[in-house]
Amino acid sequence: MKVHPVSGNLVSDESARIEVYCYTNPREAEWPKADFIVGNPPFIGNKRMRERLGDGYTEAVRRAHANTAETVDFVMYWWAMAARAVAQMRANRT
Repeated sequence: MKVHPVSGNLVSDESARIEVYCYTNPREAEWPKADFIVGNPPFIGNKRMRERLGDGYTEAVRRAHANTAETVDFVMYWWAMAARAVAQMRANRT
């Protein structure tokens, strides 16, 4: 907010706006078929996710991974997907 130069009232400050994204139908990414999973996913603590990723993206990740606790760090969503991929790979081998 800023003070209007004529009325002295508080009005919206157009220079203080931020872009807001709306994530419709969030879902887990489909990983390609692979023989190995190698990666260094970003570590962002769960208390910093909103600060670093924004409210919309944080909520979309949590909705897409409803079976993963909301209290986990961002990296754990990656680990959960990797664990499911390995389990599926093992199941396909038997």
